[in-house]
Amino acid sequence: MVRKLLVFTAFLGVLSVPAVLYGWVVASSYGPDATGEVYLGMGLAYATQLEITPDKSENAWVLNLRIGYHFVDWFSLQFDFDTFDTDIETYMVTARLWDRFYSTRPFFSVSFGKIDAGDFGKDPCAKLGGGVEYFPYENISFGGEVAYVKGFNDLNYIDYITLAVGASLHF
Repeated sequence: MVRKLLVFTAFLGVLSVPAVLYGWVVASSYGPDATGEVYLGMGLAYATQLEITPDKSENAWVLNLRIGYHFVDWFSLQFDFDTFDTDIETYMVTARLWDRFYSTRPFFSVSFGKIDAGDFGKDPCAKLGGGVEYFPYENISFGGEVAYVKGFNDLNYIDYITLAVGASLHF
């Protein structure tokens, strides 16, 4: 009985190899082959506890525009522009590390750039984030991201978290 159970288990294992390989091939074919690909995106974000002045914070809506380039399937660089419904704007260069699970592509991002706080000045800033993009079609993606942004130097009091959604067109 034990021998029959072992033979049956081994037989199922041999049968599962083609299924696993097929699943790997299918998983790697969902979404675009991103190497050498340019993408344009637009999104809307909600910034929580945005410091408008050193002693005043509020929540704000953010319009995000981005243009990026996939150097390889798992790495891209993009330029981000965020404009708030207050007098704050950010300009950042973002490095994204991507992975692929079927038509879903999770990513981790690190950004450095400049924050323009109107009358309060302009200073460097950084952003750390993570999110996921979903490709229902080969060249269109919808996604979301959670990110933490921090200003430096005279604008070091500016730090906030954004919750963003958006869409991108991949060429």
